[in-house]
Amino acid sequence: MTEDDVEAMKARFGVRANGAVNEPVVIDGFGTGLTPHTDAEWQQLAGEMVMFEVDSLPEVTPSVFDLSTNPEFPTVGNQASQGSCSAWAGTYYSYGYLEAVDNGWTAASSGDPEQLLSPAWTYNMVNDGADQGSWIDTNMMVIRDWGVATMATMPYDDDDFSSWGSPEAFREAPLHRAYEVGYLEYSASTTIDAIKALVTAGTPVAFAMDASEYSSGFSDGNYIISSLEYSSTNLNHAQTIVGYDDSLTDDSDVGAFRVVNSWGAAWGDSGYYWLTYSALKELGSLGLLYLNFAVDISDYQPSLLGVWHFDTAPARGASISVGVGTDTTLEDAKTPYYVGSFNTRVLFPTFMCLDMTEFAETFWSEGGMYLSVGAARYDGVISSFKVEAYESSFEPGRATQASGQSSDVPVATPAVASAYLDYYAPIATDVALESASLDWSSSGQAAWVAVDHHSSGDGDSMQTGDVSDGASSRLETQVEGPADVSFDWSVSSQSGRDVLEFLVDDVLTDSLSGDSGWATATLQLGSGAHTLTWLYLKDGSTSSGEDTGWLDSVSVVTYAIEPPTIALADSYSAEVDELFTVEPVSLTHPAESVVMVWYDWGDTGAWSLSTSDEAYSATHVYSADGAYDLRAYAVDDFGNNVSDNALVSVLVSNDLPSIVSVTGSPDVGEVLPGETVTFTVRVVDFEGGSVTVLSSYGDASADDSLVMDAVSPGMIVEFEFKHCYAVASDSAYDATFIAMDGDEHVDPDWD
Repeated sequence: MTEDDVEAMKARFGVRANGAVNEPVVIDGFGTGLTPHTDAEWQQLAGEMVMFEVDSLPEVTPSVFDLSTNPEFPTVGNQASQGSCSAWAGTYYSYGYLEAVDNGWTAASSGDPEQLLSPAWTYNMVNDGADQGSWIDTNMMVIRDWGVATMATMPYDDDDFSSWGSPEAFREAPLHRAYEVGYLEYSASTTIDAIKALVTAGTPVAFAMDASEYSSGFSDGNYIISSLEYSSTNLNHAQTIVGYDDSLTDDSDVGAFRVVNSWGAAWGDSGYYWLTYSALKELGSLGLLYLNFAVDISDYQPSLLGVWHFDTAPARGASISVGVGTDTTLEDAKTPYYVGSFNTRVLFPTFMCLDMTEFAETFWSEGGMYLSVGAARYDGVISSFKVEAYESSFEPGRATQASGQSSDVPVATPAVASAYLDYYAPIATDVALESASLDWSSSGQAAWVAVDHHSSGDGDSMQTGDVSDGASSRLETQVEGPADVSFDWSVSSQSGRDVLEFLVDDVLTDSLSGDSGWATATLQLGSGAHTLTWLYLKDGSTSSGEDTGWLDSVSVVTYAIEPPTIALADSYSAEVDELFTVEPVSLTHPAESVVMVWYDWGDTGAWSLSTSDEAYSATHVYSADGAYDLRAYAVDDFGNNVSDNALVSVLVSNDLPSIVSVTGSPDVGEVLPGETVTFTVRVVDFEGGSVTVLSSYGDASADDSLVMDAVSPGMIVEFEFKHCYAVASDSAYDATFIAMDGDEHVDPDWD
């Protein structure tokens, strides 16, 4: 498009005054939003858009054609009251269909957000931070320069017209870039056929009209607007032509284009309507027909990104340019399209990146990339600028090569920061870490990447992914213990805030922060599977140093540890409701292991844990009598587990019977041989039952015993023994009486 073309368009479509805020028309609660360019925006179009050559069109097209019947065509969307119609027409439908076809997105028609392009991404970049509408081509120019994010990473929110997208959206956008923005100049003799040819070739065409004409156009009961029904000279709403029917008629007009609106599927004919060829020609004859389309880059794979952070983001009035080479003359550079007036108060996001693939050849020959940020109402601070390369294929945030930090940061804007990266072949993770026996995975906002410009000595290492404030980059591997682990690591970050952590099975083990330099860490793992994780975690603001961490020389040496041994006694006895104590007869283990002993008491009660501090002993109370299988498990910190068991016989506890008194008759100190002595033994048993008293008279005669059954608990009973001492003795005879109950609990008392 030439400067003369631009001047002609300015005369036809008008110029929005600098600083003027357009208020998009709202009809029945739905927004419109087509807004004329400012003079500066018009001037940017010169040399930026391609005037479509009618001669390149196919001469024969079918009589009926409809892109919206294809599974790749985006489901009907709803802009609600926001003035984002140009983004819906140009980004969501026109370019969204091209990308869906290019990527095989057959779920676009069913509304899968991963297969729909975000109108918010482009609209919020071209409205100067206010909901004041936009023009179709400016949205497409954003796609050409920045790419566009999907609805999955930048959902549409009609209340949000200023956000520029998350780091995930910025990283995804380069994958969906247009090659160029096309403009179709109106010609009464060729334009209808040109649109039909574009649509037949698979290219939706966006245009503008007056949305207030819907009510009169649909008043006859159909969703067809004819030239008779269309009578406006205003433009306020962008739509997309997706098909046509040469035989469709309305009010004597023959032939119509199928148009998709952005007011939801409940509007019109499931979100669609028809505009006759004659009505479109009427717009053209009045000089009001502005037709845009996008040209896709088939199978596009970005290979080179510039990535930067702001500690303090400048206002969006600042110019941004990214170039390659050894100077900053903008000769091999691009200034990506966006709209930001100098006086705007709206700030850039703190994380941004830009696809520089078109300059890859120059970059790799000269090795340098620079970022230039101009002056604005509010200046900021560039805190990080790095280069990422993607060889063979592009997966957002998973670079195959990466530079170190720019030596120019931090620097206050306006400023230029440069970063350098000499080419090296992509390095496999296990090679960079000298760990061929391990499998590695990386996740987070950006993956770790192998680099050849930092190492602990062998020339390469793994570097954390370049992530935004509040985000993380994770590297993991699985190992089998027991094993000795060692690794070298380093970090350069905001001290105390941005941290490189090491975790074992998701438990923090060690961390580095600030400018640590290279250090070696070692640890010993017990038996079993373990997950080793290195996590670079940024807090909510500020980048310092190189804002990254490194890992190198990971060594995992597995080995076997002799298990412990444990032995219990053959058997044990205990009483109900009495404290029972047990400890191993023997327990051995290697000096390098730590052992704990678990006791399973065999009665469904809680197990007990004991360590060397308790000499591996433990106590338990059994609540019922019986025989129990006691099992002791000796477990070491390497995962070895051995056991032994023993039988515990548990008896019902029983109180001792008591001998209350023993009296003799006659009550004299001496008796003559042949005389009989009567002994009265009074006994009490508080449990009751059977009571037996045994007697021993001390003169070598036979012992006696008396039994009394069914003694009441606590009742004192008397046992009477008679004995004749036949042999005289110079010393006294000792008479002994022993009381016992039915469980052989005895009171060896009284003489």
